[in-house]
Amino acid sequence: MLNDQDLYERLQARSDLGKFETSIGSTYVSGSEFLVDDDDSTAHDPSDSETAEEQVLDDLFERVTRGDIDLDEIMVSAAHAEKSKGIDAAHLSKVWRIDLKAAQRTLDMTSQNSKRTENPTLSRNYGTNDRMLRYKRINEYFFMDTFFATKKAGKSSRSNTCCQLFVTDKGFIYVVPMKSKAEVLQAVKRFAKEIGAPDAIICDMAGEQTSHSLRKFCNEIGTTLRVFEEGTPWSNKAELYIGLIKEAVRKYMKDSNCPFAFWDYCVERRARINNLTAKDTFHL
Repeated sequence: MLNDQDLYERLQARSDLGKFETSIGSTYVSGSEFLVDDDDSTAHDPSDSETAEEQVLDDLFERVTRGDIDLDEIMVSAAHAEKSKGIDAAHLSKVWRIDLKAAQRTLDMTSQNSKRTENPTLSRNYGTNDRMLRYKRINEYFFMDTFFATKKAGKSSRSNTCCQLFVTDKGFIYVVPMKSKAEVLQAVKRFAKEIGAPDAIICDMAGEQTSHSLRKFCNEIGTTLRVFEEGTPWSNKAELYIGLIKEAVRKYMKDSNCPFAFWDYCVERRARINNLTAKDTFHL
C-alpha cells in the first residue's frame, strides 16, 4: 500500500468493478456454484445431473467468450434503458464500402426513426407506418396538461370548455382548445401536425393522457410518452405555465371588457404573444 502506483491500480480496478455491478443491476455476490439451481436434479442420477450441469455451464462460458451472447440483452439493467438500435457502424461500413470511422460518424449525425428488423421468417409484408418521417422532428421535451375555463358554465363561442397546453423548458407554449378532456388525442395530433414530433411528451397520470390510443400514436410518430409519478404535480412544468396563462388571460379580459365567451381566443392570443417575446432566460 506504500506504492502509489499499486494503490492507484487497485482503486481503479475496484472502481471499474463497482461500475460493472451497477450496470448489470447486481451488487450482491452469489455464493452458489451454479447460475440456476435445478430443483429437479434429485429425480435423476446425481452423477448424470452434475455432468449435464457442467456441460451447460461450459457451453455458456464458451458462447460468452466467443461473443455469441450479449450479457446486456439477457440481464436487466438497473441504471438506465437505452433506445432501440437500428443499423450499426460495422454493417453500414460493409454495405456502403466506407471506413468504419466514417460509418460511425455518419450514424452519429443521422437519426434512425423508422427501424425495421430483417427476419427471413416473416409471414407478412413490412408495415407501412411512416408517421415518424412525416412530421417535423423537434429535439425538445414537451410537458402537457389540461386546464378548464370554469367549474360549471364555461363554454366559449366555439363550445370549448377546456384547453390542452404544451410547453418546453425554454418557455415555448402551444395551446389547443377542446370541447372536453376526451379530445386529448386530437390535441396531440394537431400539435404534432403544426409544431412537430418531439423527443418526448411528459404528462401526469390522468386517464385521458395515458390512454392506449395516445400511447399508440406517440409510438407511431417516434415520440416517447413519459408519465410522472402519481401525486407529484409540482414536477410538471405545464402546471406553472397554466397558472401564468390563466392569470394573464383573466387580467386581459377584465381590462379590455371582453365577453367570457371568447376566452379561448384570448388564450391563443396570449400564447402567440408569449412565443414572439424574447425573454431574459439562460436557455435563450
